[in-house]
Amino acid sequence: MLIVSIWDKLVGQKEVVEELRQYAINRERLANSWLFTGAPGSGRSVAAELFAQTLLCEVSGGKGEPCGECEQCRMVEARTHPDVMFVKTNQKQYKVDDIRSKVMPIANLTPKIGKYRIIYIEDADRLRQESQNSLLKYFEEPEPLTIWILSCPNRGDVLPTIQSRARIVNLKIPSDLDVEMSLKQDGIEQKKAQDVSRLAAGHIGLAKLWANDEEQLKLRLRNSAIALGVHKTVDAVLFAEEVDKEADRLAEEKVQAEIKKDELLLRKELGLGENDKISKEFQSFFKSPNKDDLKRMINRSKQDYIDIILQEILMVYRDITLIQSQGKEELVYNQFDLDLIKKYSLALTKKEVEMRIEKIEEARKRILTNASLKLILESMFCSLLLPTRVLS
Repeated sequence: MLIVSIWDKLVGQKEVVEELRQYAINRERLANSWLFTGAPGSGRSVAAELFAQTLLCEVSGGKGEPCGECEQCRMVEARTHPDVMFVKTNQKQYKVDDIRSKVMPIANLTPKIGKYRIIYIEDADRLRQESQNSLLKYFEEPEPLTIWILSCPNRGDVLPTIQSRARIVNLKIPSDLDVEMSLKQDGIEQKKAQDVSRLAAGHIGLAKLWANDEEQLKLRLRNSAIALGVHKTVDAVLFAEEVDKEADRLAEEKVQAEIKKDELLLRKELGLGENDKISKEFQSFFKSPNKDDLKRMINRSKQDYIDIILQEILMVYRDITLIQSQGKEELVYNQFDLDLIKKYSLALTKKEVEMRIEKIEEARKRILTNASLKLILESMFCSLLLPTRVLS
């Protein structure tokens, strides 16, 4: 990708880029507490990383433009900067004790090598009320060299008291054209860039994944086929079992990979190689998740994966709705399955499509409960059974 500015990594957010650049230039206006909001895929984490690089860059950060090449920029990107803490969780909610014992004490420390200490909490909507209330102390009386950045989909996902003390930056969903241009700069041919951009519906991460990985694109399109392939109850049961098993496998792989990645980053911070023996003084840093925590992490990852599949299936019915209401094929997100979507836009009534959308949305809410994910999927797929008249 031809990058004129490091900020080009934040696709479709020109206003946000300019806002953050100006605050980085005019440091006297720099707030200590920030709230980045935006839909999944809008670039909240990318914005936080670039803002941290801009504030810490030792070459040109004072001009609001990180170089991306100096030691501080590279450490921020690699998540190894001693003054930048990226906090995330694979669980439904952050543990209150973890926030209080591992995150808050860092806020009082003087920066080691940079101008600021930066703490970024991803998915702040997963912070319990007790944790948010504990953070208020730092937002009300901030350490002058500590910058807090919280991110979540909507400002209403955090307490009003947090909102009122933070500078709020709203990221929009990138346009299809913005995503398409970014893919073409990555070397993706125009037709594929155009079709994948529409399919991703503004999610730049998914667009790049599907544009560069044919197998992942096939999986995505398979989910579209599943949406319109439930002809019998036995189909519903088989599809539910297939999705459930795949989600189990991918969730465990993802969690194990993240545990390994965190270990490698910690080794790097402590000056240890990948295969170096861990001395007794460092062993307490390398505690593996216990059985219950590991189970919760995998379950959370599985829920996320299933939710993505449900969103993909939901998009198929929204495409059908677009054809039914406006009749414009160019508005359809999934251009790969356009013929099938056109067929069912004629075969199903608007009421039947609306009912299916409601059932999918209901399933998305239920997967966040303690109910059996497999049974939720079976129930949802049964609600997608196509009428006999459609199949004749």
